[in-house]
Amino acid sequence: MEIEIREYIRDSFGNPMGLMLATINEDYPMFVNIGVSMCHKNDKFDKKIAYDVANKRIKNPNVKYKIKFYEYKHTMRNKFYSRSTDECIEQFIGRCSRYFKNKMIVLPKIEFI
Repeated sequence: MEIEIREYIRDSFGNPMGLMLATINEDYPMFVNIGVSMCHKNDKFDKKIAYDVANKRIKNPNVKYKIKFYEYKHTMRNKFYSRSTDECIEQFIGRCSRYFKNKMIVLPKIEFI
């Protein structure tokens, strides 16, 4: 059984535009790999494609990939605040470290464009 965590990156209207995926490394169970996929602003988001892309990036952790840097309004408890793509990923990494206790989190090699 493979344990994984998924979280969608959403725009200011609540529509998903990306997926963050974390799973335990099959070869080295002490490591947790993270993969991120983002939809291009002109494309329609597809959960299956987002999952496949994030999963492929988990399997190749040494490959550097580019992700669009978004800045958008986000609501939390009826208050609006600005949130960016890197803040979403940073919060997801914190969530993974709390969930996968005593495991090393392997960060993806991301270049924001």
